[in-house]
Amino acid sequence: MFPLTAVLGTFERFNRLACYLRPVRVICINRRHYPGTTSFSPAELRIIMSATDQEKAKLLDQQGKDLAALVVALIKQCGLPQNGGVTLAGWSLGTSYMLAIVAAINHLDQDVRECLQKYVAGFLIWGERRSSMTSREQLIIGHTVFRSLF
Repeated sequence: MFPLTAVLGTFERFNRLACYLRPVRVICINRRHYPGTTSFSPAELRIIMSATDQEKAKLLDQQGKDLAALVVALIKQCGLPQNGGVTLAGWSLGTSYMLAIVAAINHLDQDVRECLQKYVAGFLIWGERRSSMTSREQLIIGHTVFRSLF
């Protein structure tokens, strides 16, 4: 499972989940610009802070491509088996970046796309959705949806 998050410390939830889903290897991925990650360039920070929606969408699309390449690199580095056992997970604001990977599928290099197709079985969108009706956490699972994107 490769969870993405936007807030430091929220990976604890995934670690608790992994205790119940053995055998599961959880590899947590922090977004860029967090301690220990690649910082945004001054131009990228300008886009994030004050650019047009079109420029922001283009940057998010690139983030999806970069994260897809990172997931493929981790799959290869860890020597994971080709049985579709990888799940992408997004927590909180990290769901935007996980969905950016899904949205970028048709724009990825062929080798990255083919690797994801072989290894990734599905995705989780996990976060708190609060309304007047509920205050429970919701977990949305997309398994067959991911496979059909290829």
